[in-house]
Amino acid sequence: LCTESQDISDARWELDERLNSALPDDLVEVQLHKVSISEPASKSGLSPEARIAAIEAVGIVRQVGSSIGSEFQVGDEVLCAIPSDAWPSALTTHVRLPASAIWNSPSQQSQTQSVSMPVAFAAAYTSLFGSSGASASSVLIVGSVSQTLRAVVDCAQAAGMQVYVAVDGENGVNEMRSKYIRLHERIIPIHRELD
Repeated sequence: LCTESQDISDARWELDERLNSALPDDLVEVQLHKVSISEPASKSGLSPEARIAAIEAVGIVRQVGSSIGSEFQVGDEVLCAIPSDAWPSALTTHVRLPASAIWNSPSQQSQTQSVSMPVAFAAAYTSLFGSSGASASSVLIVGSVSQTLRAVVDCAQAAGMQVYVAVDGENGVNEMRSKYIRLHERIIPIHRELD
């Protein structure tokens, strides 16, 4: 969908000429179904995953380049992380991406849950392990409940770490305790009321 003004009545569909050419060997073409777009101009008050200049999407693989191998098959539901500067227009239905920007979608999650996973889990992994890949045996995770905070908890648990979580308020504590039953006693509010 392209428009040269702010008026939606001026919008029109245009065929992306890049999709008319043969698929390069090292790319995967994905038909997008759900897209999460963050406003890049305003950084304050956004969750951590919204501060990264990327567009997250869920879609279906339509073509696979010959050098990709068997990792992706036509018809697979996948998650995508698309650099915002590579986004072709205001609205698009298909993208071509390297395999490193695509992951198979978890079968136990809905598309709505999955659409915000790529950036959240990339941020979580980087937060826990950095560029060194070193890990500690325990970690204290502090923040507001968000997709990224849950991703950090999930990654830390998967790495076998002893996990402690401090979140905003009792509602946040209750939400996290309902999701992470095994961590019940290790999830606390950031600010406890003084008696």
